[in-house]
Amino acid sequence: ASDEQYVKVMGEWMYKLTAMDSDTGHVYDFCVATKEEFNQEFVKNFLKPLVEEFNIKVVVTDGDNMYPAVLDELGVEHQLCVSHFMQNLCKKDNR
Repeated sequence: ASDEQYVKVMGEWMYKLTAMDSDTGHVYDFCVATKEEFNQEFVKNFLKPLVEEFNIKVVVTDGDNMYPAVLDELGVEHQLCVSHFMQNLCKKDNR
């Protein structure tokens, strides 16, 4: 799984990107990026060595629109996290 969070680091808001095993909860790696740095290229550069080292075939995400293109480029199947999908549906219903 790959997830991004918006966190405050030393007074500055940054994106924290985490790659973890959905089954075991083991965190493979994480990194932080400024809003300006956080883009498809950044995500690809973060995930590529992990995909290669751990032979990852499927990545589950929250549905951010940058993931399908990145994962397709890396040759990895993309799956949408059902709970995030349901949360997004509920948010749309409450507008």
